[in-house]
Amino acid sequence: MKNIFILGICMCMSSGAFAMEQAAADSVKRDDSLKIRRIGLFSEKTAPDWFSELGRTEVITRQDIESCPVQTLEGVLSRVPGISIRRYGPMGSLGQVNVRGGEGNTVAIFVNGQRINSMLRSIYTLDNIPVSLDMIESIEVRLGGDSQRFGEFATDGVINIITRTDLKNSGMMVDAYGGSLTSYGGSVTGALNKRKFDLTANVSGSNVQDEDDEHSDVKTYLQTSYGIAPWVKLVADGSFVYNKYQAPFLFGSNTATEMDNTYNFKGSAGFRFPISNKLNLFALYSYSNFKEQYDPFDMRDTPLDDPYAQYKLNKVQYTRYRNSVIDFGGSYRARMVDVYFGFNHTSSYFESSNILGDPLDYWKKVPGKPYNFYRYYGSRDTWRLYYDMSLKFKKWYLNAGLSMNGSGEYGTLTFGYGGELGFNIAKGFKAFVSLNRSFRNATFFEQYVYDDNFHGDSELENELVMAWNAGIKYRNDYSAFRLTAYTQSRKEAIVMQKYENSTYFSFANYSTSNIAVRGFEAGYDINIDKLTKGVIPVTNLSLGYAYNTNNLDAYSLLTNNYMEHNAQAALTVKLFKNLYIDADYALQHRANSHLVLESTDTVGYKWNSLLDAAVTWKAPSDRFWIYVRAQNLLNHKFYDVSYIRTNPGASFVAGVKYNFLLGRKKKY
Repeated sequence: MKNIFILGICMCMSSGAFAMEQAAADSVKRDDSLKIRRIGLFSEKTAPDWFSELGRTEVITRQDIESCPVQTLEGVLSRVPGISIRRYGPMGSLGQVNVRGGEGNTVAIFVNGQRINSMLRSIYTLDNIPVSLDMIESIEVRLGGDSQRFGEFATDGVINIITRTDLKNSGMMVDAYGGSLTSYGGSVTGALNKRKFDLTANVSGSNVQDEDDEHSDVKTYLQTSYGIAPWVKLVADGSFVYNKYQAPFLFGSNTATEMDNTYNFKGSAGFRFPISNKLNLFALYSYSNFKEQYDPFDMRDTPLDDPYAQYKLNKVQYTRYRNSVIDFGGSYRARMVDVYFGFNHTSSYFESSNILGDPLDYWKKVPGKPYNFYRYYGSRDTWRLYYDMSLKFKKWYLNAGLSMNGSGEYGTLTFGYGGELGFNIAKGFKAFVSLNRSFRNATFFEQYVYDDNFHGDSELENELVMAWNAGIKYRNDYSAFRLTAYTQSRKEAIVMQKYENSTYFSFANYSTSNIAVRGFEAGYDINIDKLTKGVIPVTNLSLGYAYNTNNLDAYSLLTNNYMEHNAQAALTVKLFKNLYIDADYALQHRANSHLVLESTDTVGYKWNSLLDAAVTWKAPSDRFWIYVRAQNLLNHKFYDVSYIRTNPGASFVAGVKYNFLLGRKKKY
């Protein structure tokens, strides 16, 4: 009766983001017996709850991250079949995640359960992620829509980055590297752990420069908690990200290059209430402040006393975006049921020197810029209630959720709903089918931008997506197989398209017909070392393939140039006891065509053949690493976006890692 009463309360509320899932992660025993390095297929037991046991979810583990021969988060994510990265510069610069042919604004991105997507721009780039790879414990990836649990932006997928919780000893870890393309960088991670108090901090920076592009960044991230009482815990985190890069096309004209500077601050604080081993509650407040300023390329190194310089400085673009979030809810977990519930309220505001938003009564001065002013602004308030429940009975499991979403600007309610039904056919063998209705609101950029290159539309309607997924999973002690097929219908899709005889791109609801997206993803992993008991040096082999297609016939800048074919292979070779070689190969092809940088010619996308490799030596104590990582060894130059030759060809870095963590010896 008590359980029924608690469950009834949960059903009257809606669920907040999965911030509480991370709280539960500390108590989950990790399965170290499964040493398959390939992303996700063997990682279900490492996840904090049933979310990661659902058929559409994959988990990138710490071991996966360390085995990937890449230096960036985008490189790790690109190893997941169904995910592609659209790059706007060299390694570590602008890059956005595309899932199943969607755009960057159709993927909801979280860090420890807190969403970091903004309502400002139609594209979210990975360079604003506040943590380095050394700070990431795991990454949960759900392919397909899930607005019933994660709100807007989650029309094509959800990515939750979980920071490390295994740093139980006080001390620090250091990572430093340098290489070609004038690339260098490093990361310092420190931990302080006491009986009731813990603190983890990460500081990282990088620089890379190609012929025409350059990028540098500095990132800081801090998280802390304090146990006030057995039933209440204070939690807080904060981050700051600075990016400086040349920004071709994405923020300016087709041909001009501009220097872009962004400053991104975010902080949150709240309480967690572990009422019992079944019921957990939380209350959290977060605030973020994003500022962007970019200057014309031809103004670099120009004296400020030059009259022309002063004129051009008045044209410097300035944007500031502020966002505050109130989030509270909880979870109820029993042997056969998982329930998540909560409420979320988000308030967003921006100001801009561009023609972006509504005009202010007068021009305002940009702080720190004597010749720079802004006059436009916009705001939006949204709220969300949602409820999510999973039931498990013998060989069957059922997940179902419903969200109610409101916006003061739109004045209407939008519902997200969906669920998954699964059946455990035999030991290690699972079949599943899911249905999800998801949505997203138009961003400020899509609504209000108005310049020589882009025109927005303030009357844009919500984009709605209905998606079906069906698949099977199988795994045993040394291998795993996964196959998922999907189809989705996108209604009133917000696309960036160029009409006939037009010189600019317009944001509009694609209403000619629903955009139908279809495809499938397959993956196979085998732990050869475990299967052969170390007889051959190849320890792990992974194969993956993703196919995607849609019926969009309009000229859309991004949506129509989706990743059509993506075949992948990865292996690990153990040369000696502590010397490893990791190699990843991808054969990819985008649909349709693109515009060439040096001309106005339109050509079809070519097949991309990409090979990355790394050689790593680990000291027996696992405290000291030496590595050499090479990307694009085949020196293949290609386009991901019109006008921008995004890949600089072959590059490499060499670096060292050292673990200064004090206390008892512990491997990471």
